[in-house]
Amino acid sequence: MNGEEEKKESLLLKAEHITKLYKTKNEEKRRGIEDISFEIRKGQTYGIIGQSGAGKSTLAKVIAGIEKKTAGSLFFYGKEIQLIFQNPFSAVNPRMCLEQIIEEPWIIRRKGNKKERARKVEEMLQKVRLEPKLKKRYPWEVSGGQLQRAIIARSLMLEPDLIVADEITASLDVTIQAEIMEVLLELKKEYDVSCMLISHDLYFISKMCDRVMVLDQGRCIEEGEVKEIWDHPKDDRTKQLLKAMKE
Repeated sequence: MNGEEEKKESLLLKAEHITKLYKTKNEEKRRGIEDISFEIRKGQTYGIIGQSGAGKSTLAKVIAGIEKKTAGSLFFYGKEIQLIFQNPFSAVNPRMCLEQIIEEPWIIRRKGNKKERARKVEEMLQKVRLEPKLKKRYPWEVSGGQLQRAIIARSLMLEPDLIVADEITASLDVTIQAEIMEVLLELKKEYDVSCMLISHDLYFISKMCDRVMVLDQGRCIEEGEVKEIWDHPKDDRTKQLLKAMKE
């Protein structure tokens, strides 16, 4: 297998000129994202950074299939994509305890019996560093960090090829952010899962990602290896963004 064949074999997701437009009340079209192209390879962690309103969450929803693109082509060569939202409390049913939240994907897909699901939930709780006794607690009875880890556990129940994580540490304090980062790194390695991480947190992206795309007003202004973008940004807007993030 030559270099080009190996590159093609490792390709997991390919986005070509993706555009998403929204209609306003006056039936005018407002740009969410425009002409976005990038690739994610198997085992890779790909970062998306940009200021608020840059189009990061719109891109996440389009990639995860929650929203339909207006134009462009999207190719996914895996079987499963899971999206993790920024606010864990708005991403779950408050009437469900953590055990029910984590096992929900198996119930929806009709996988396993009650005993098998219970065993899998116990396994996943351990992997995301949650005590087994927490499984019967409800979202309001645990911290934001604990709930976010439960949601990470839920996202891995179907062994996805790609996890799209949208600002998952934004509402957490620094200590909890570090714990979530460690959990993600461990699980990424164990499950060999690719990740698309969306964040405004420079440190988080620099520690977690191989490549990064910089968005500004819905457009890609720069893309490349993390170290290259950090050390030698080419676009003035990237320089300004990185300076603001470092301050």
